[in-house]
Amino acid sequence: MQSSFNPAHIKALLNRRTVPDSETEEALDAASAMRGLTLEQTAVLLAAHKAHHLDSIIDLARSTRWALTGNRVFVHVPVRCPGIGTGAGRHSTGASWIDSMTQAVASLAACGHTIVTLHLPDDSVTTRTLLALQNRLAGRCPAGTLPLLRIRARAFTARQAVELAAGGLPRLVHMQLSYHRPTYQTLNTVPHESFDSALLQPHTYMAAGARRITLGIRLASPRPEYEALCLLSQHRSLKNIFGHGARTLHLETTPPADHAGVKNGISVLARITAVLTLAAPECIISVPSTPPEGGEGTLVDMGATFIATETYDHAAAIRHGDMRQRLGGACAMLDTTIRRLLRDYGVIPALCIRCYNGTQADNARMNLVDAGIMHCECAPMILQELTGYLMRHGSAATVEAARGALMREFAALDFSRQEAVRPALRELLGPRF
Repeated sequence: MQSSFNPAHIKALLNRRTVPDSETEEALDAASAMRGLTLEQTAVLLAAHKAHHLDSIIDLARSTRWALTGNRVFVHVPVRCPGIGTGAGRHSTGASWIDSMTQAVASLAACGHTIVTLHLPDDSVTTRTLLALQNRLAGRCPAGTLPLLRIRARAFTARQAVELAAGGLPRLVHMQLSYHRPTYQTLNTVPHESFDSALLQPHTYMAAGARRITLGIRLASPRPEYEALCLLSQHRSLKNIFGHGARTLHLETTPPADHAGVKNGISVLARITAVLTLAAPECIISVPSTPPEGGEGTLVDMGATFIATETYDHAAAIRHGDMRQRLGGACAMLDTTIRRLLRDYGVIPALCIRCYNGTQADNARMNLVDAGIMHCECAPMILQELTGYLMRHGSAATVEAARGALMREFAALDFSRQEAVRPALRELLGPRF
């Protein structure tokens, strides 16, 4: 199996000295149709630097996100897992790892987390151990509270990917260290993993049946636009081979990319988030919750639909023996994140995961958008799930912050859908509702 990744072609697209305004306008016109962009059109928008063009990109990204998902974003908690073996912050056996992780993930689910991303430190955690954790959680979590697990690891073999998919863990996160070979070789600390094998890893996952994968990149090279265009190219490669590509595109930054490439006050991460929203509207764009340029609200405005709370470091909790305190902090951070989204940005946190967990193909999702029914079909369930969270776990400040946003969302529903959610909202906000 070969990847269609072509770095020479991508570099050529980005190395043009000047891009005529007419090409930028044509790319913006294409983006307004919400059918995605070619690599060439994406490169043109990544190179945009004039204020009115950047404003148009931001406006289009915002309207595209609204059309696809409504006024909502998914929220997940990253969990840094311990390894298995000897050493500080590790479990001596797979059985003790399963016991400890079951307690941690079940505790996160009990305080309202619905999507949990497990960051595995190395290959000491086997697929058998992960599947045993999934089964244990199914028996531990009350009905309706079992969180969706995403697995982020350096690499799985084809056999391991098949085992995970068959066992009900098909959501794999592949983080490419870099699409720039010299940068990858500098960052890579695993001798048996080469640049070329890393590029093929997502194809291995998809061929094994992991249909809902996340492709991620750290915008760490001197040219973050190059990394972003390569990420899109790899998604398109998967789409050409398997009929659909990645479910989610994840962006992270590391210095100096956090502050590099600011154009008219817009950071590189924010610009790339907006452009990828236009280039791949069939994908969920995932970002960290609190990057240096102003937090999740800024990136939601740019089109992001999947954000993280702060990472819960279970490995450190094992090392320091303070799991209860750290879990309490992770639960409080969810409340804080939800309050910020509601109060500061008027965005509805999506704790219902039916859309994110769905298996429909890209074209089926776009058909919902074309019909103009995706937002109204999903909104009642989103409001009910959020209302349930606020009644069970929300602080008084978060409930108060939710009032205005919930009222606006409720008013946008038709009468039959209003009646479906009115009882829950009345219980939360009072009889005058």
